[in-house]
Amino acid sequence: MIDGDDEDGWIADFLDWLDMSSDSKPLPACADKRVECFLENCGRTAPAEIKKILLAFAAVDHPIGDIAANATLDWIDSGCHHDEPALPMPFGDYRLLEVIGRGGMGIVYRATQVSLDRPVCIKLAPVGMDHRARLVREAKLAGELHHPNIIAVFDAGVWDGRSYIAMEYVDGQTLSAMLASSPMDSRTAATLLDQICAAVAFAHEKKILHRDLKPSNVMLDRSGRPRVADFGLAKRLQPARQSTTETLTGIAGSPSYMAPEQVRDDELTVRTDVYGLGAMLYEMISGRPPLVGNTPLETMRLVESTEPVELGRLQVGLPKDLETICHKCLEKRPHNRYATVNALRDDLQRFLDDVPVFARPTGRVVRAARWAKRNPSISIAAAVVIMSLVATLAIGGWMLSQTRQALAKTTAAEAKQRALAEQLGEAVVTTNIALFRSQIMQASQSLSAKDVASARRALSEIYSAPDLRSLAGIEFDALWMQAWPGITIIDSDGARIIDWDWNDTSQTLVVITESGTIETYSHDGTRVGETKKLILDPSSRSVLLRAHPNRDLIAVASGSQIEWFGIKSISDGGVIALAEPVVEMHWHPTTNHLIVKTVSNELLLVDTTSRRLMPVMGLRSSYRKMAISGDGVWLAMMTSKQTDLWTWSRIESAAGQRTTAPSEPDHAITNRDWLVDQVWSGNHHLTVLDESGAVTTFEVDQQPDGGIRDRIEWSIESGLQRPTGLQISRDQLCIMGANQTMAVDNVAGKVLWRQVMIEHTAVKPDRSSSLIAVQEIGSNHIEIWDSDRLATPRVIESSGVPVRRVSIGNKGQSIAWRDVDGGITARNQAWNQKLVEFTETAQPGTGIAISPTDDLIAVGRESELIVYRIPEMAEAVRVSEHQSTLWSMAFDHSGQLIASGDSDGVVLVVDTTTGKVRHRYDGFQNDIRAIVFSPNGKRLVVADGSKRIKCCDLESGVTNTLDPIESTTINAVAVIDDRSIAVADSLGKISVLDLNEKRMTTSWAAHTGPVWSLQRSGDRILSAGQDGTVRVWDLAGNLLLVLADLHEPIWSIDHDAVTRRLCGSTTSGNVFTLDY
Repeated sequence: MIDGDDEDGWIADFLDWLDMSSDSKPLPACADKRVECFLENCGRTAPAEIKKILLAFAAVDHPIGDIAANATLDWIDSGCHHDEPALPMPFGDYRLLEVIGRGGMGIVYRATQVSLDRPVCIKLAPVGMDHRARLVREAKLAGELHHPNIIAVFDAGVWDGRSYIAMEYVDGQTLSAMLASSPMDSRTAATLLDQICAAVAFAHEKKILHRDLKPSNVMLDRSGRPRVADFGLAKRLQPARQSTTETLTGIAGSPSYMAPEQVRDDELTVRTDVYGLGAMLYEMISGRPPLVGNTPLETMRLVESTEPVELGRLQVGLPKDLETICHKCLEKRPHNRYATVNALRDDLQRFLDDVPVFARPTGRVVRAARWAKRNPSISIAAAVVIMSLVATLAIGGWMLSQTRQALAKTTAAEAKQRALAEQLGEAVVTTNIALFRSQIMQASQSLSAKDVASARRALSEIYSAPDLRSLAGIEFDALWMQAWPGITIIDSDGARIIDWDWNDTSQTLVVITESGTIETYSHDGTRVGETKKLILDPSSRSVLLRAHPNRDLIAVASGSQIEWFGIKSISDGGVIALAEPVVEMHWHPTTNHLIVKTVSNELLLVDTTSRRLMPVMGLRSSYRKMAISGDGVWLAMMTSKQTDLWTWSRIESAAGQRTTAPSEPDHAITNRDWLVDQVWSGNHHLTVLDESGAVTTFEVDQQPDGGIRDRIEWSIESGLQRPTGLQISRDQLCIMGANQTMAVDNVAGKVLWRQVMIEHTAVKPDRSSSLIAVQEIGSNHIEIWDSDRLATPRVIESSGVPVRRVSIGNKGQSIAWRDVDGGITARNQAWNQKLVEFTETAQPGTGIAISPTDDLIAVGRESELIVYRIPEMAEAVRVSEHQSTLWSMAFDHSGQLIASGDSDGVVLVVDTTTGKVRHRYDGFQNDIRAIVFSPNGKRLVVADGSKRIKCCDLESGVTNTLDPIESTTINAVAVIDDRSIAVADSLGKISVLDLNEKRMTTSWAAHTGPVWSLQRSGDRILSAGQDGTVRVWDLAGNLLLVLADLHEPIWSIDHDAVTRRLCGSTTSGNVFTLDY
């Protein structure tokens, strides 16, 4: 029964029509007016159900009378439209040109602002409608939002009794118009939504909730940049609450894009806008809204009770991570969505960066439970039917036999016990997954907040718990590598960095780009402080940047000009012009003086405090490099075979007097070979490097009138080719050559680490820490290495018998290898101790693997697969189904499955807990060269020595074949993620393949000979092969580092991503380890 003024029965007739509406059924005769007239008849006394229905019609593509399809749910107080004026027509300071849109708030015109001669949009409220306050509120809220992705509001007011807003005119089309032709690809959609999210997040920061996010409210300009429009339904969030908990009420929005709480007229939060963004993303990818009913009311009911179709079913090949992001936005319960729009942006950016997202897909069990909760009557009825069926079967069983009944009872009891055990196990698994996700989220948030200590604690808790560690995959590895970084990348927004220096006072690295921009970075690669733009001399062949070793000062020399300023107060400083270009410059460590050498070999002092230029003396033309001692007492000047020493007191006394002839030094040190570089280690030890690679240190008396007290010739097998320089760090002396950089203890001369470098690489260690800045000359970035994590390859076994396969356990605690004669060796704990070792002779083969849980080792003994427990080496499983020698094997991430391949091309997947064969795959052409599981354990990728790769789906049993290369064989495979792998071939090439699209995405020449082994480490690929080098690549094929050069072919490498410990084997029988 409908209460209220319904004397003619038109409301009831209208409701009947709504329930039966179709395109062919006309409106009832009593409903031939416009919607606003119905509402005027209803007034504020209309029942809530009628208001809700009528409101829905104003917002969807379901016209009543001639109301525009995309009007919003905002017609409660509406009256009838005023007659539209003839166009064009003047309107105050504006001239209305044409109608470009209609909506619940009125009509939008393209117009011109006469006084400023600029195009604008004018939004007019209809005459007779009480919209003035609403329009003013919209103008006020939107006027506060100055953002490149929000349409700007210029003006608002009343003219000739009509309320209006003047807005920015965007020459383009709406997002809905674009989607009408075709949906977007995944990366384009994610990029576009990220820009829209930026606008919405900005509005939320200003305490404004949009409430009507949909494609028709997003304009795209000619360049494709999105602009969020129509804040007509926006509301200000309560200032007393935080943005993640602030609430609003009132039905508003468009049914297909409304969140369930909007439909129910519940409290609204920023998560309501997150739902709208998810609905837009859904339509951008699929070409349709998430939920659409035959009528607006049906749509609203679907929003409340029905899950949208999974995006992956509508768009084949859609990346799983983007599908997960979208469905997390569309969760029915607000607390299951992203807490903020910025959290959504974080996951979108991770997707675009090809990094695993934080959101996790909803499992089938959870979805079923949620459906049952939303549909209790149906689920209860289904349960009754099932129970009735069970009861019927039970009665029938009783009637057949009392014996069967007893047996059935026993079986049922056992089944119940098993079911309870399974439920308990599922509960434990669910708890572990929740705890794992919580720790991962905590670690990620801590890293974002630069709280590395908290991130390390969270990740360590995962690693120390076996049940949690079994869940770890690529996401855990990536976070672990961020928490314990070995290399930090500094990229100045793509600009080429031309010089840099460490500043000990501020613990920062200061860089200058080719455009003259000065930037400062902390040791973890974060940009800090202000930036400064210098005007560089375009004719200068080099730019020098020098940071004061003990004070907050930087100096930059470009051509004949020197400019200096503070690091923290970057705007304070000075500039001085010289008569000729500067070729070398250093700070004096205890004063504010710059020591400068010009192109004509004149020595100058610049007092940066008084801004005075003081000539000192002319120098020999053969002087090439300067170095000043740590206490500032001695200045060393190097010629081809001699280093001359001057006291600083002598330099200061000569300043300003300009000696025309070269002065005699206080002391001279000669060398038998040509000198390359020199550096002071401390206050009175001068170390020189000559072209033969010899390193010599001289102890210089600290007293100015003293002499050379001692000479130390270092005994270092450097192996340097064309030595290029010396650098000193906290306790290491870095020796650089064209082929490598090595570090030695600057006291004992012991080699600490050795890194093979790409030729033409510049290295600068930090004088106060273990950090080293490295740049390949001409590149656009600098890498910061922690030298404490670098190590020279260390040979732990040298049997003389070639070792074909090595395997390393989790956290580097165990290592095993197998030689060509079948000898198998396994060790545990420290490499220099044989705590556990066993050796057995088997037929030649290469099958050996250590489980990720570090408690199992699998070996192939002829055709048998044997799994031992570590460390007691007790046999756990023996499998005899193979008929030929085992060549390759691999554990999955949990250690519960192992795959083995033999020389007949047969692959078995075995359960390590029971010894049963789960899967068998035949039909491979040759011996199995490589086997790897995907991170999620659902796929097995196999290389059989041909030019093909086979991908076996362990759930469906389907096997797909990929032909990534044309003319050679594949030797090694590494899994990058659940859909991508890297393969290496006999021509030295590495290729990345997309398993879903069955195509190669990128390929590059990696080695000069065959690549025999590949590993994935976070977002990098490690490779080794015939040329004897271990190389590090990014996923795009850019060479990051030549990690080691063993000078002999490397057959196998394996690594532990947590400790970054790598082990490998060579053809001469060497087994080596190194940390990277």
